[in-house]
Amino acid sequence: ELALNHMPFAVGAALLMGVLGASMSTANGGLLAISSVISRNLIQRDILRGWMKKPGLEDKKLLMTTRIFTIPMMIAAFLLAYQIPQPGIYLIVAFDIVFAGALAPLTLGLFWKKANMPAAIASLIAGTTLRLILYFLMSDPTYTLWQIDGIPTYAGLDTMIPPPISFAIFIGVALATQKRYPGEQRHGVVD
Repeated sequence: ELALNHMPFAVGAALLMGVLGASMSTANGGLLAISSVISRNLIQRDILRGWMKKPGLEDKKLLMTTRIFTIPMMIAAFLLAYQIPQPGIYLIVAFDIVFAGALAPLTLGLFWKKANMPAAIASLIAGTTLRLILYFLMSDPTYTLWQIDGIPTYAGLDTMIPPPISFAIFIGVALATQKRYPGEQRHGVVD
């Protein structure tokens, strides 16, 4: 509003173009990062080399796979933004998802000798999924379970509930899978 109403048109237009350019650059980087992770880490490393025991993709095919996976990521981002047009909330939720999903694997993976891969994957999926479920559940204004006299009382719960559950799942899965995936042999970070 300040740029449109209280500044000369040229200055306001330049400011808006700068904000728009930064937004587009950030969105582009995010889409490319997600597509690159899917094609390189998931398709090439895990599926082709890990499960199918085939050699990885050539550079040209890897680049094409990355470009192809950009399209479904754009469609998913568009549908989410169209459904709930609140970009500030998405920034908060993005950091919350990383917090909920990655805190337990990162912390326990570095400092606990029994940490292993299945525990990291399970807690990452559980924390991320729970945070997304709570986002959609608690952002619904018709959902009255967390309201007292029509006033929401859950402020912050959707952020604070997933990490402890992710920690619990990490510890449980790590202890349950120690025979097949012993922690110290899987990584050399812990002394």
